[in-house]
This record gives sequence, structure tokens and C-alpha cells, in this order.
Amino acid sequence: MSTRRRRGRGQDSRGNRASRGSGGALPVASGGLALVAVVLLVVAEFLPLLQVRLAASGAVLKTITTGTNNNYALLLVAVAAVPFALSVLRARSRGALIALALLGLVAAAIAFLGDLPDANSTGVYGKNFEDAAASAKAGFYLESLGAILLILAAALGLLLSAPSPKRQQSAAAESGQAEG
Repeated sequence: MSTRRRRGRGQDSRGNRASRGSGGALPVASGGLALVAVVLLVVAEFLPLLQVRLAASGAVLKTITTGTNNNYALLLVAVAAVPFALSVLRARSRGALIALALLGLVAAAIAFLGDLPDANSTGVYGKNFEDAAASAKAGFYLESLGAILLILAAALGLLLSAPSPKRQQSAAAESGQAEG
């Protein structure tokens, strides 16, 4: 017979799996939410960000898409987020969750610091037409929602994957028994 002890069910080379966070629902919720956010960011780039209209007649003077306003920066954020979201789904990676949070903050900065001021600006049309008015359109709302969902997905994963004090104590007790 071999002198090596066989690992029990629910254990791997790094210890008890239960001590590393919750089961399958967490990666699906965090990773799935991150993938939904990625889709929203991509779709938002091709939708109108703002529209400048004449208040009196309602005639549209200018429509600007989200992507042209921010040089399609959200596409880069979305492409960068995909492997991290998949890593959360497959490996429950805390590093991937942190990366998703940072990418969400970048997307939020693009939306709220870059696009929001432009969405309410009439630009040159405000100088030429006194009753010109700008309004945000679907692209702004989808990019904002995508950024917020990306941050929420990361926060959900980080908060729910943190081991509770009770789990940490039981993991420490198990490792102490295994050594002794």
C-alpha cells in the first residue's frame, strides 16, 4: 500500500475548495454580469450619443454616435474585459475581478468625464441657432449602464468570494489537523 494519503472529495492540492469561496453561482453571476456589460459597451459605441435639435421646429441638426465621440475607446475596454470575465467564470480569479473593476472605472470615466459633457453641449450649433438644444441618447445610457455593471460584477465577485471569518477558522483548523 502507498504511504501517501489520498485527498478527500472537495479537496485539491491547495486545500479545501469550500474555503476558497462559494460554489458555482458566484462565477456565473459575476462573469455573466461582466459579459452583459461587455455587450452593452460594444452596442453603445454604435448608437447615438447625442442629438442637437431646433427647439421650435424639432429639426435634427446633428447626431453624433458614441464611438465617434470617444474614438471607440469603449471597444478596447470591452475587448480587454472579455478574457477577465471568462477567467472569473472558469477559475474564480480574484485578479480578474480586480481587473474588471479597473476596466469598469475606465469605462465610467469615459462615459461621465468624456461623453456626458459633450452630450449636453450644442457646440457650434448653439452659436448659430439660438434655439438649438442637445440631448443625450441611447448610446450614453448604454455605455453608462455597461460601466456600472462591470464595476458591480467585480464588486459582487470580490465581496462574495472573500472567505468569512468562520471559513478561515475552519480552514486553519483543517490545515492544523492535516499537519499534526
